[in-house]
Amino acid sequence: MRVILNAIRSLLGPNSCILCVLACVSCWACNLEASQFDYNLAYRAEYSDNVARIPDDREGQSDLIHTVSTGFSYLQNTNTINARVVGNVAYDHYSQNTFENRTNYSLDAYGEAFIVQQTLSWVAADGYHMLQVDPLSPDIPTNREKSNAWATGPNAYLRFGTVDTVTLEGRYGRSWVENLDLDNDRYAFAARWAHRMSARSTLSLNYEYLDVDYENDDLNTDSLKYNYFLRTSIRDTRNELTVDLGRTRIEREGVEPYSDWLIRLTTSMQPTTASTAGFRYRQEYSDTGGELLGSATPTTPSMGSGMPSLGADVVVGEPFYTEEAILFYTSRGNVFPWTALLTYRDINYLTLPEDRLEKGVLVNVRYIYSSTVSFQLLSTYEILAYDQLMREDRDSNVGITLIYRMTPNLQAGLDIRRFGRRSTESDLDFTDDRFALTFMYGSRPVGR
Repeated sequence: MRVILNAIRSLLGPNSCILCVLACVSCWACNLEASQFDYNLAYRAEYSDNVARIPDDREGQSDLIHTVSTGFSYLQNTNTINARVVGNVAYDHYSQNTFENRTNYSLDAYGEAFIVQQTLSWVAADGYHMLQVDPLSPDIPTNREKSNAWATGPNAYLRFGTVDTVTLEGRYGRSWVENLDLDNDRYAFAARWAHRMSARSTLSLNYEYLDVDYENDDLNTDSLKYNYFLRTSIRDTRNELTVDLGRTRIEREGVEPYSDWLIRLTTSMQPTTASTAGFRYRQEYSDTGGELLGSATPTTPSMGSGMPSLGADVVVGEPFYTEEAILFYTSRGNVFPWTALLTYRDINYLTLPEDRLEKGVLVNVRYIYSSTVSFQLLSTYEILAYDQLMREDRDSNVGITLIYRMTPNLQAGLDIRRFGRRSTESDLDFTDDRFALTFMYGSRPVGR
């Protein structure tokens, strides 16, 4: 398998991006009837009275930020191809030159095309994001860098009767963060034996292997990860439950192996036709590249697309052990649709003295006054505790938006928002008040 993965690497080249593979797959899939493509175009003018988010005891600098953006989503699900791509591109122009004008990208993409139907397929996945490099510093443009993690390779499905399937997966991938020496090649292999217990439930045994090979061996240490776990999945038309239970192990040169429990639990349900509730818990070893690919690949159960996230990014050159819990509830009422989200994450690095504990809450409430006018209240509150640094930050974001639907596909929004931080390091407190006007056009009706 390693020979095959090296061949893939030589074909793609170390600096290639899997976007080209996904583009080819998408272009072919666009010709199929069972595909869906949506897009939006937006312009936003935003005034900030403290754009650099400097401490409150110093005078902040204001700026007017002009943003032009476009987003798109593509979905394809047939017997021969399964693909989903969600992307966004935004260009920010700072009128007072407080920061350099820049283009921001975001992409989560996954595609599987069958070469031999139900037997052999080729898979490509890509996670491209702007990461907050230093969670101790304010989230401003100079504290964000471009990052990308992609993986590609074959899947083989060996079917024994109607209830047993053995799946073999091989991947070559690459992960990098701009201006940081974290570039690495990633070789992965997985073997899964799934037994269908009924029309609604499946039991599987899983083995996963990951070899992370860093280019800069002086600053980073290569690692091997082994996962062994049992997975149980139960699904019906309105409810879903997936549980993984096993062990995870990290091996690094010159040190004793690290071993711990691997636990994943994901459940979602529809109490009514207009509401959805869900819970996710995970406890496992991960790394920066794995987190980037997490939202793009379906191997690990997810909460579903479109859910907002809280917490700071993890940008390090070593594995870490994370314990994470997410609880959410969404009501799609005709007058008061709302979403509530609670998060918890405990991150423990192998050697770095920057372990942190994150707790957060998000509330998003909308009042639909009429068919053309609505109001939205969005509030987030996060606590980031660094025990080894004896520091705690409390970040908040509170805003209200007036939304006016000019046409079914065009809407305007006027919002007022306050970002703030209160820290045990008193000279790091800041407040950033923002006022913005937004126009957005969508290929489908917007503002509903």
